[in-house]
Amino acid sequence: MWSLSSSCVNKVLRRGMAVSRCHEQQLLSSTSASIHRSYSSTSRVDERIVVAVGGNALQRRGERLTIENMLKAAAEMAPVIAELNESHEIVLTHGNGPQVGELALERSAATFDVLGAESMGQIGYVLAQALSSVGLQPVPILTQTVVDPQHEAFRDPSKFVGPIYGAKEANALAQSLGWTVKADGEYYRRVVPSPPPQEILQIHAIKTLLEHSPSDGNILPIACGGGG
Repeated sequence: MWSLSSSCVNKVLRRGMAVSRCHEQQLLSSTSASIHRSYSSTSRVDERIVVAVGGNALQRRGERLTIENMLKAAAEMAPVIAELNESHEIVLTHGNGPQVGELALERSAATFDVLGAESMGQIGYVLAQALSSVGLQPVPILTQTVVDPQHEAFRDPSKFVGPIYGAKEANALAQSLGWTVKADGEYYRRVVPSPPPQEILQIHAIKTLLEHSPSDGNILPIACGGGG
């Protein structure tokens, strides 16, 4: 049954997280899907859910993007996730827009698949540190996805990455570095392609971790960060 309280939902949303209810035919077949497992009446959990933490939830606008600030933000949301975990089995995923954009500025020669993997390690570590402090056993998984190379997203990128810029600076960067920039509120940011995933290559590893972990082990996979 769906037993997440409205107060808990409000806490989640205030911290830049979203909750997706599990359905029978899904397990992360997209960025917010999940699988169903039958539980007995004495089971610790009622339902499997996916909690998605936005990349901006770990780096609020106007704050410097530092590990210290990310750890602080993660520590604030960790008790809410622990509360959810008391009655639900959780898969945690996260965005990576600010983080992967910052990495791209540091290493302009790296491709975004490599930068995305680096951001998964960075953010997964930060979340794991925070969640371990509240009694959970987080397991970050480096996740790859398959996408359609002909998808419209490659022709019209829409995923915001990196810091914000004023109009003049954004236009100058676009011209000098070949970026695509778009308005993000009153500022501008770089955008990159973000096609929807068609397949998760590590899906069986995630399923195995969930289905064979002890019921009282508080195992919490962190997967598909930034879309995988």
